[in-house]
Amino acid sequence: DHAYLSQADIVGTWYAMRGSGLLYFDERVKMNINAGPMEKVQESLGAIGSVFSTVTDGLLTYRVSGTLSQMQIRPIPLGGLFGSPGEEE
Repeated sequence: DHAYLSQADIVGTWYAMRGSGLLYFDERVKMNINAGPMEKVQESLGAIGSVFSTVTDGLLTYRVSGTLSQMQIRPIPLGGLFGSPGEEE
């Protein structure tokens, strides 16, 4: 009834987004996302950026839930350290 996205990456001119989680066939979504201009910098730094992102991802994660037409996005301090995408809240 769902697909697990182990890694989703979107890279724009001024920002980047990385995330993982569950995408249900009935259009529900439960994901943890890290996004913003800093993600773009980390993406361009290669291995050094990967190390830096490991630290910063644990500090602030965005929890995306709801449906594709009505998503709810909440900042979760230390969200990358506790819980996993799609966990029941």
